Amino acid sequence: MYWQEPCLRSLAATVWRKFMSEWKVGEPGSANFKPPIVLMGMMGAGKTTVGRIVAAKLGWQFEDLDAAIIRGTGLEIAEMFSRYGEEGFREREHQYLHELLSSSKPLVLALGGGTVTLPGNRELLKKTAVVWLKGPLSLLYSRVADDAARPLASRGWEVFQAIYRQREPWFQSLAWIIEDVARRSSEEIAQNIIDIWQTGSWE
Repeated sequence: MYWQEPCLRSLAATVWRKFMSEWKVGEPGSANFKPPIVLMGMMGAGKTTVGRIVAAKLGWQFEDLDAAIIRGTGLEIAEMFSRYGEEGFREREHQYLHELLSSSKPLVLALGGGTVTLPGNRELLKKTAVVWLKGPLSLLYSRVADDAARPLASRGWEVFQAIYRQREPWFQSLAWIIEDVARRSSEEIAQNIIDIWQTGSWE
């Protein structure tokens, strides 16, 4: 986790404490339980891996948004892109995101790489604690370039870069915590997220 300038770290800590002060820890299912922890970032960032670790350590429910869509529709992501186009897929994605975030259960949620592209999704995410898993594009691309289940990654390196340039401002605006996946292991990132979540410490 990093904020490059001390003034930004101080500001982030102040905002985080104000955000968290409005939430009280209650029993699972209670109306005053803390908001979901949501992991976002480009494909290949390790959102699902980190999310599972965080959820296991906290004893919370874990959901992968893409997996939930596949489970609910009976279709793979690539098949939905082929059948409905990206716009049709995004409409379904929004429905499932809204449903998952409406649950009263304590939740850790891993988003799809493009979930942030819809304004409606970004509005929903403003009510959650969002973690941006960030890393060198070359590293992220190397993890997904040959994955046939990721239709956007299969379009090549230049398209991957263009997709990131489009999404980066949204990642930046939504993120409460930024983790560099090239600097820490998934286990270390997960533990740091939990430490920040529990203490509000940004150091």
